[in-house]
Amino acid sequence: MHPPDQLRTTLASAASFSFSGDVTRYVREKYRRTSGSPVGSLRSPGRYNEGFPALYTSFARHAALEEIIQYTDDAIAMVPYVMLSLRFTALRTIDLTDPTLVRKLGTSQRELRSLRMPGDHHPCQDLGRAARAAGAEAIIVWSAPWSGAKNLVVFAVSPPRYIEIKSIVRV
Repeated sequence: MHPPDQLRTTLASAASFSFSGDVTRYVREKYRRTSGSPVGSLRSPGRYNEGFPALYTSFARHAALEEIIQYTDDAIAMVPYVMLSLRFTALRTIDLTDPTLVRKLGTSQRELRSLRMPGDHHPCQDLGRAARAAGAEAIIVWSAPWSGAKNLVVFAVSPPRYIEIKSIVRV
């Protein structure tokens, strides 16, 4: 992957589009009250954020579930989760699954899908930071554990004008 300054320059001129649609998110039930908020990502950064908030969602329920359980150990007692259906609107969305853009960023699908172990820095965090600095409100990315599935990572914009919780199901 290219250095952060080059990522920012490339993403500032990258094609973007307005997105409006439904996505899925799983969270532990104890976080239900903040389930539509990216606040948890500040305590526990994800693949595309570190030091700034991001809400992780998926276009497919199975991929959203796989994303959350990839870090679950069978030795840890099962805890209740809730599944949310969210309606999201973003004025500037960048598709990081576009093969032409991926090449311009000096990376690959393999690198972008690689797992990030909690506590470790991941190159995708630099990419998320660069996309946010380039004005992206959201990015479309590949799911790490589920081949072919795509996720939507939403960067916090103030005021939060774009998230509507459509339904919550305890699982």
